[in-house]
Amino acid sequence: MIRLVYIISLFLLGVVAVFVSRPVDQVPEAFLVGNPRVKAPGPAGLTNGPGGQVAKGPPRSSNPLTNQPVDTSAADVENSISTQATQVEPARSLDADLHEARVQFVSAEASLNIAQQNEKIRVLQQRSKLASVERKLDLLRMDRETYRHGEAVRRRDELHDSVKLGEQRADLAEARLHWSERLAEKGLVSQFGLESDRAATDEAQADFQANEKELEVFQESAFQRQLAIRDRQVQLAETEVERVQREERTLEAQQKANITLQQSARQMAHAELTQLEEQHRKQQSDLPLPDDNNGRRRPVRSNATRSLSIDTIVEHGSRVDTGQVLVQLDTTQLDEDLQQNEHVQTRLAIERDYARQDLALVETQNELDRSQSQLAIKAAKLASVDYLEGTFPQQEQLALDKIDEHQDLVEATRRRLDWSERVVKKGYLPQMQLDTDRFDLENQKHLLVQAKHELRILQQHTYGRELAALEFTIQQAEADDERVTTLAEARLAKRHIKLQAIVAKLRLHKMESQRLEKVIAKCRIVAPSPGRVLHELPPFEDVSFQLPAVGSLVQPNQFLLTFVDETSRLNR
Repeated sequence: MIRLVYIISLFLLGVVAVFVSRPVDQVPEAFLVGNPRVKAPGPAGLTNGPGGQVAKGPPRSSNPLTNQPVDTSAADVENSISTQATQVEPARSLDADLHEARVQFVSAEASLNIAQQNEKIRVLQQRSKLASVERKLDLLRMDRETYRHGEAVRRRDELHDSVKLGEQRADLAEARLHWSERLAEKGLVSQFGLESDRAATDEAQADFQANEKELEVFQESAFQRQLAIRDRQVQLAETEVERVQREERTLEAQQKANITLQQSARQMAHAELTQLEEQHRKQQSDLPLPDDNNGRRRPVRSNATRSLSIDTIVEHGSRVDTGQVLVQLDTTQLDEDLQQNEHVQTRLAIERDYARQDLALVETQNELDRSQSQLAIKAAKLASVDYLEGTFPQQEQLALDKIDEHQDLVEATRRRLDWSERVVKKGYLPQMQLDTDRFDLENQKHLLVQAKHELRILQQHTYGRELAALEFTIQQAEADDERVTTLAEARLAKRHIKLQAIVAKLRLHKMESQRLEKVIAKCRIVAPSPGRVLHELPPFEDVSFQLPAVGSLVQPNQFLLTFVDETSRLNR
């Protein structure tokens, strides 16, 4: 029993010894520098683990916060690292994002303006197309009415007159044949003359039957077929008008959706640009101003406008001369960005030159198109004047002269018929001659009626149709001129917008190159005068938990080192 108690006592003593002899967790010296959770002053030097001696810091009077024990833990260190990472990333990419947002806004605004010009062009082209098909429909309707009330009536009257004349000619030929047969029985007409009269009679009968058949076909099928063809043309034109109207509504909806999309893209780009500019202004206002108290000790800060890593830094306690490099930040990414930006500027400069050449070509083409459209208007108006003052009066005069000629022939034929009637009554001429003169009178009357009908068709239908066609040509030419003018303005506006967008982008990229060059220049910090470099914090300096070193990522205006000016000491 005593032995068991003894063994348990030894075991408990061993456990206590293990806990008593456990070493206290050490925090690296780099995490102690400048930590705000400092509690009490410590010795001038600290060990970073067994056997590791950290470089001694400055006297206590120069930096009361250096080398002091802290109440910290791994979670505090992790939180500090996370906080620094979240502060570094926006500062690293904000300038580039701001430049990209400006370029995107310029592109979005140019796309919106071009879309609006395209909508103007589309509306004009669609209206011109609709006006063209509507005028075509009007002409087809007018042509149908002209055929129904003009050409068809004239053709029907011609066929009726032809049938009537053919019947009279057949009767006359048959009467001549009977007269020739009687004379042949008396031996006064040869057999050849008799056969000629028989052939003429058969021919007259065939012509009469052909005219009757043609009139029957015209009344039953030809007229209806031609009218159906014109009705079908009118229906197709009406369908075309409806199709163009539907197409216009569809294209209008599509173009409105496209413009709405472009406006949304511009608004988004503008909102993003405004947000980034506000962040940039806030970042610039949040950065503390450099502390230069014109004393012997002055803090050296990062002059870069973005977060960069340290490439080289002068060691603690080193003496430097005027112009010697104190800190060199890594500019590899900046150099690549600058080179890429220069390539973009070269490409934009080439695009600008091409855009200017394209603008000059468009201006030349616009002048040529406008001159051609003006010539088309003049030609259409001259054609209208030529028809009104030349062609139509000439056709009308020819029709009137033809009527006068047929009236004279009718009067002459009537006088000859009167003479033949008197002579036949006296027995000096056969009845055949009287029938022939009567047939000639009817034929001349038919020709006179036909001439008057042609004059009526010319004055009431042909004149209106030709005048409408000429007016349509003039209106079409004027519409084409308006379309050409508007298209020229729209094309010119599009080229100007494109050129202005390219110039704006080029200006932005030049500004970005200048900014990058300034940033690169600020990445090289040199000594303003002879002095000494100290890796220590000036009094009351608020920085992160560690001093910068080679490879460390520093933020804009972040403390790097302390420079001690020794100009006065050297002068003494």
